Amino acid sequence: MKNTEGHIMTFPEKIPSELDVPRKGFILKAEEMLKPQVKMFGIPAMWKLAREITAWNDRECFEHLVIYATAPPQLPTSFEHSDGMRLAQADVLGNLGRRYDIKEWTDAAKSFKKSGELIKELCKAAIKHDTQNCSDLITRIADVEEEAYGRLKV
Repeated sequence: MKNTEGHIMTFPEKIPSELDVPRKGFILKAEEMLKPQVKMFGIPAMWKLAREITAWNDRECFEHLVIYATAPPQLPTSFEHSDGMRLAQADVLGNLGRRYDIKEWTDAAKSFKKSGELIKELCKAAIKHDTQNCSDLITRIADVEEEAYGRLKV
C-alpha cells in the first residue's frame, strides 16, 4: 500500500490478534526490566540506586529523581502525578486482564498501582533529602515491580 507521501507500508500476511499484541509487548517489557542487556536499566538499576542514594548530597539529583517520576516532567508542588506512570500502566493491564480474563495481568496491575503509590512516597522523601527512606522505598518498589513483571512473562 502506498501513501500520499511515497512511503510504502507493508503488513505481515497474518496480522496478530488483539490479544497477541499486548501479550508479546508485556513479555518483551518484562524481559527488558528483569534482565536488561545493560545493568544500568530495569530492576537491577533500581537495586543499585537504592544502594547508592544514601550517599547523595546534591539537591539537584533529588529534584531530578522527582521530575523524572512526574507527568508532565516538572518539579511538582503536589505529588498527585508523581507515580512514574505506573497508575496508567496499571489501568491498561487491569482493563486488558479483565477483558481477556487473565488473572496474571490483573494481579500485575494491582502491583503497579502499589508501585505508583510507593513512587509518590519516594518523591516526598526525595524532596526532603531523606536518603535512608529513599533507599528503603526504592528497594520496595523494585521488589514489587520484580514480582509484577514476573507475572507478565506468562
